[in-house]
Amino acid sequence: MLETGTVARFASVGQFSSYCRCVDSVGQSNGGEKGEGNTRDGNAYLA
Repeated sequence: MLETGTVARFASVGQFSSYCRCVDSVGQSNGGEKGEGNTRDGNAYLA
C-alpha cells in the first residue's frame, strides 16, 4: 500500500496491473501490432 499510494488514481484494474508490471507490454491498433516495449514503465518494486 505504501508503494502504490491511493488506488483511486487508476481508472481501471488493467491500468493498476500494468503499473505493477503484472501484464505483458503489447501495443495494438486496429487489429495490427503497433509496437511493443515500455517494459520498464511502472513500479519496479511491485514487479
